[in-house]
This record gives sequence, structure tokens and C-alpha cells, in this order.
Amino acid sequence: EEVSPARSLDRHPLFQVMLSLDNNEPPRLSLPGLAVDREESVGRSGAKFDLTVDLAEQQDSDGRPLGITGELEYSRELFDESTALRTATHLQRVLTAALDAPDTPVADLEFLDEAERAAALDRADPDRGTPPAGRTVVDVLTTQALVTPERIAVADADGPLAFGDLMAAAEALARRLHHAGIRPGDRVAAALPRTRLQIIALVAVLRLGAVHVPLDPTHPAERNRLVLTTARPARVLTTTALALALPAGEWPLLNLDTTSAPPARTPLPEGPAPRDAAYVLHTSGSTGTPKGVVVEHHSLVNLLAGHRDQLIGPAEAAAGGRPLRVALTAAATFDASWDPVLWMIAGHELHLADDHTRRDPEALTAFLRQHAIDVLETTPSFLAELRTAGLLTEGTHRPAVIALGGEAVDAELWRDLAALPDVTGWNLYGPTETTVDSVVAPVTAATPPRIGHAVPGNRAYVLDGRLRPVAPGVTGELYLAGAGVARGYDRRPGLTADRFLADPYGGPGARMYRTGDLVRRHGDGSLEYTGRVDGQVKIRGHRVETGEVEAALLRHPGVARAAVAVRPDASGAAALVAWALPTRDGAEPPTAAELRDTLRGALPGYMVPAALGVVDTLPLGAHGKTDTSTLPWPAGAAEAEATPPRTPRERALCALFADILGRTGIGRDENFFDLGGHSLLATRLIARIRSAFGVELPVRALFEAPTVAALAPRLDTAEAARPALRPATLTGP
Repeated sequence: EEVSPARSLDRHPLFQVMLSLDNNEPPRLSLPGLAVDREESVGRSGAKFDLTVDLAEQQDSDGRPLGITGELEYSRELFDESTALRTATHLQRVLTAALDAPDTPVADLEFLDEAERAAALDRADPDRGTPPAGRTVVDVLTTQALVTPERIAVADADGPLAFGDLMAAAEALARRLHHAGIRPGDRVAAALPRTRLQIIALVAVLRLGAVHVPLDPTHPAERNRLVLTTARPARVLTTTALALALPAGEWPLLNLDTTSAPPARTPLPEGPAPRDAAYVLHTSGSTGTPKGVVVEHHSLVNLLAGHRDQLIGPAEAAAGGRPLRVALTAAATFDASWDPVLWMIAGHELHLADDHTRRDPEALTAFLRQHAIDVLETTPSFLAELRTAGLLTEGTHRPAVIALGGEAVDAELWRDLAALPDVTGWNLYGPTETTVDSVVAPVTAATPPRIGHAVPGNRAYVLDGRLRPVAPGVTGELYLAGAGVARGYDRRPGLTADRFLADPYGGPGARMYRTGDLVRRHGDGSLEYTGRVDGQVKIRGHRVETGEVEAALLRHPGVARAAVAVRPDASGAAALVAWALPTRDGAEPPTAAELRDTLRGALPGYMVPAALGVVDTLPLGAHGKTDTSTLPWPAGAAEAEATPPRTPRERALCALFADILGRTGIGRDENFFDLGGHSLLATRLIARIRSAFGVELPVRALFEAPTVAALAPRLDTAEAARPALRPATLTGP
């Protein structure tokens, strides 16, 4: 009663583990005329705690010590017998090791056997594949074009492009680039539309032995300036229209939609070597500056070999060997875009979805059906939107292979995907620093969500804070080693040294990447993701360092301190939330709208917080860090300044907006996306509008008219609502 602990039926209120040692001399009972024996155990009625370790010193009849014996009692609701046995064995090994070397620090005592150590270091299966030697994806693609020149490689709005024509166009562009002075090893940035030109340019840069640096023309100019300043490209490949959105600088532009005299047919350099850099992809940086990850050719071809064994080969066999149609829906600056490209390099059709289509669940669902797409890779959150749009509806076309990546898969989506009898699901895990996908798991009903096993050629270590292997089932940090490990961060040696470490369990010169992800390994060797150790988060599949968002806020002269955290929004999805503490210089503090404009000019849209507020204080925790857990959702100021609706229709729309966003009310001029809306909530809002007004609006309408005032007039010209889509019926075997 004095301690007054928090009460919970899940556990004992004071402690969960008890250890007792009986080191008293055992009682000796002597009764005249009776022979008395001591019964060591009289049985147990049930576990009192999660674990109880009872130890006792033993003596012979003359009082000489015989050692210590013990029992481990465990709760069957929490542990299975094998885990309890392993725990008892580990305790015995620790005590034995301490006796053998009493001066050894406890943390250095070895208690894992060779099998357990091999499992923690991902060596339980030493023959699980080796990386292909001496080849690159350019070699594979060249061979594919020679063997099947007429087979479709790429399809866009202009129609199909065969492998032979793709390689011919890439060869011609490579000559043009070489004539322009591009040499092997040079950085070549690309800001191109989502057409065949994007793929041709990628292949041409790789064929020349140069290094591909993708840009997203829809990102703010300031963001692209940071990328270009870091990459220092020899050329920026673009088009006349997209060049207008790019920042000016020392980087020369080359417009690929303009004609030029064909260069002389001088010999091109030999193709790239396996250890040459293939691409530099820039990710969010905790210091506020994007960091470029340099990936080498041998890492790409290793991933291709792994996918051929695990994903591509089985899918080909199930389809009778015909070419499969694969959708490219990710942005070129998202490393997941490489997965569909690898399917193309392996001989399959790559279908390009434009920016509008890939962002609109209904439009993308129609695209996937129209082109009878066999293979789709997307994020779990966007698959939920596609499901709402009817993609998984029974009786309609749906992809035979659905690969998820970019964020954790929840148990419900895992279970539902596993229940589809005609769909093979995959969970793909991997930081950009370890070449797209490092760990892969099939989505099956027999297992709960897992990230799986390392791709062949890679190793997945589960280590503690001292880089020592952890016991089976124990949570540790995931370190990735092997062929997938990138070269490092472009021109950032300090940051590279911090994250790319010498591999103490590999050969000479081997390195491993510290992921910052917490995992545990199960008895079958598969890995389960359990969380992060730092401020990195995933927002709808995109990797975001909260430090970069905070740094962007601090660039505003009126902000003294800033904090960014992740909170669930009205839909339950993860959303970025930011708070800004104004300076004390007597000037008028910045408004949330001003700060949002600042962020929009510096960050991609997915990094702009869903909610942003100005506060009087940012509380500090015990260690001097900002304690965001005590800060409220910053919505009050925006609601107070809202302009009320003017018509009954606007009032109804305002009510729908507020309900979807989880707010008490909104104004007619408030932007749906500024208030925390995103594509998932947009899909739900459009469905509610369809039901309330009986009209058919595309999701795109909300992106084009994100306020009630702008959206209300569109109801007059909208078509009558179609019959509601039948909900997805998920049936299992």
C-alpha cells in the first residue's frame, strides 16, 4: 500500500521475476522409533510469478558441500517449455563462466552455445547463396536484349518499347552523354517525366559507367538545390518543361527533348565494373541536409539474384513462364523504385504510372486492372487505400504478387493479404544504405508479421550495445552485412564512419551497417521488427528524420526552438506533428501558416507536418531533451481563426471535413492537407461526399480544390454517383 503500484491484471504488481537461494543448513528431524526421510519437492499448485528461480545449497550427511541445485518455475501463459529450458541453461552457463573467470565483467560472460551464436549472426545456414561474381545489371540487361529483342521491356502512355529498342535508345543517349564530356564515375542527375525517357536515361547512365542521381521535379527547389550541391553532377538530364522547376546553379542542364546532331560513333568505354558506383540516392538527414547513399553495381546484381530465387522465379513458374506485367508506382527518388526495374531487367514488362495515377487510389486501381498488372509493390498504408478503392475485390482482376515495403505491416493487413488464395504476398525490408531490400518474408497465414530472413549474399546480425550477439528471442539492434552494404554517404566521411562499421564477424575489410532498428529472432531464424532506437520515422513509406524537419523550422528567424514527433491522426495513421517556440526578441511571433510556408519551400510534401503550432514553452525531460509527450495536438489556433461556411452545402462539407480529420470544426477556407489530411483520409472523405451528396468526385478533385470553398462548386458539375463498390471479400483456402 505504501508503494501503491499501478495495478494490472497482466502482471504481478511488484515484480515479475523472483530468485531465492536457500543456503541454510537443512533441518535434521529425529523422532524416537521412526525412520525420517526428507522429501525434496512436494509439487507446485501453479506459477506465482512470471519466472521463479529456486536455488538451494546441498550437503552430504556429514555437512560437506555438494553444490547447488535449482528449479525454474515459469508461467505457461508467457513462456513455452523450450524458452524456459533455454533460460535455465543460460543461467547455468553464466554462473559456470563466472566461477571459471571471476575477474571477468558480467557483460563479457559468454552464455550462448555455438548454435545460438551462429543464429544471432545469421550463420545457421552457411550455404545460403553467394553474390554473383563479375557481372552487373547492365550485363544482364544487355544479354536479355540480345536473347529477346522483340519482348516488351517498358510500356507508357505512348505504347510499348521492346528490349532491343530500349538498349538501342540507351546506347544512343550514352554516346550523346559521352560526347558531352561525361566520363565513367561522373555524377549525372536526372529530373525526368515518368515516361520511357526516365528508364532510357537510367540505362544510358549505367551503361556509360556514370553514376545515376535521381531528382524529383515536384520537390521544392530548395530541396533539389541541397541535393545538387551535395552531388555536384557533371550534367542534369531533364526536359524543357521540367527545367523551369529546377534551381539554377553550377550544374549544366541537358534537355533530352531537344534534338542534337548525332555524335560520332566513337567507341564507348567498357561497361561498369562490379565495384563501381551505380547510383546515389538522397535520404532525409538528421542534421537538416539530405545525405546521399552511394550504392555499387555488385550490390544491385546481388539483389537481382536474390529476387530471382525468391520472388521472380516462383512467380514466373506460376504464370507458366510468360512475361509478367510489373507496375512502377514509386518515385525515382524512392529506392523502392528499383524493385520493379529489376523485374524488367530479369525480362518482364515494366508499366509506368504517371504522377497523378500513382497517387490516386482509384486511378491506380483502374490502371492496374486496365493493364492486367501481375506484380505490384507499394506501402502497407497505400495498399489499404487501394483495397478501399476495390483492388482486392473478389471476382475482379488483382495482382498475383503484392510486395509491401517502406513501413511495418500491421497484423490485420498481414492476415487479410495471407487469406487471398490467388495472391502471393511479400514483406520487403531494407534501408537505402543496404540496397533496397535486405530482408524478405513471405506473407503467410502460418506466421504473424515478420520481416523475414536476409537476402542471399547478405547477413543480418542481432547485437547488443557492445556489438555482441544476443540470445534467441531477445530484442537487439539489427546490423546488416554482406553484398548489399552500400559504399557509404557521398562526401560525408564522418557520417559514414558513424553508421558503416567494421564487421567484427566478417572477413578482412568487411563492413556492416547499423540500421537503428530493433528486432528479435525467432526459432525459425526469421526476424520480427519491434521499433527504433532514434528519431527516424516512416510516414506513408517515406523515411523521415525528425531532426531535418526541426532544422528546417529553425531556419525561420522567428523560431528559437522546435520539436517534431509522430502522433496518430484521425485515421489512426502515423502523422508528423511540430511545435515551434518563438524567439524572445519582442517581434511578433510567426503564425503556423507562415511556418508551414517556410517548410513547403524547403521540404518534400511528405515531410511537412500534418499539424503545426506555436507554443509558449517546450518542456524538457529529465535528460534535458524536449518531452513532446506532454504537448497537445496543435490545432486550437487554426480553428479559432477559421472563416465559417456561408451556405448549407458548405456547412455540410465543413462537417464532413471536420469529422474525417477528427476536429471539432473547420472553416471554409482551411486547406484539408494543411490540417493533417493525406491521401488515405482523402479517399475516405470522397466516399463520404459520394454518400452524402450522391455525386461522383475523383480523389484528384480534393487535391486540386482542398478547401470547402473551392470544392463546393465542383458538386454542381459532378456526375451522379455510381453504384457503390462491393467491399473486398477476402477468402482463404
